[in-house]
Amino acid sequence: MLDKFEVYREANDRFNRIVSKLALVEQHPHEYGTGELLNRSRIHFIAAIGQEPLITVTKASKLMGITKGAGSQLASRLADEGYISKMRTVGNDKEVRLILTKKGETALATHDEFHRSIFEKFADGTTIDQAKNFNTILKKFEAYADYYLADSRL
Repeated sequence: MLDKFEVYREANDRFNRIVSKLALVEQHPHEYGTGELLNRSRIHFIAAIGQEPLITVTKASKLMGITKGAGSQLASRLADEGYISKMRTVGNDKEVRLILTKKGETALATHDEFHRSIFEKFADGTTIDQAKNFNTILKKFEAYADYYLADSRL
């Protein structure tokens, strides 16, 4: 019989394999209804903007778990490609707010449909309580990652 430590070690090993696989997914861009390829970070930045129109670069970056500098670079690239518009906040020239263009809305709608199909497959045979428990565990893994990222020895 496995003890708690062994179960968590197995979960940690599985989680690390998933992270490695997601890194491979990042390398393979997909088309999201615009005729252009977008990688995972770019489409998810678009999704963050779609969740909260007129979101700041800082907040979108935080939602993505990336630095503000990386978020600014993504925002500039997506604006240049016509997926988003950037606006300065009235009274605060340093604060930039982001909004999706029609092209960005098309990419987001296609991406959302893609996720819906994945979630339907993933949720098949899973109860809402299991999904909630899984989310609780993911939050703990995220806190674990945040703790180690904040560690000054890294």
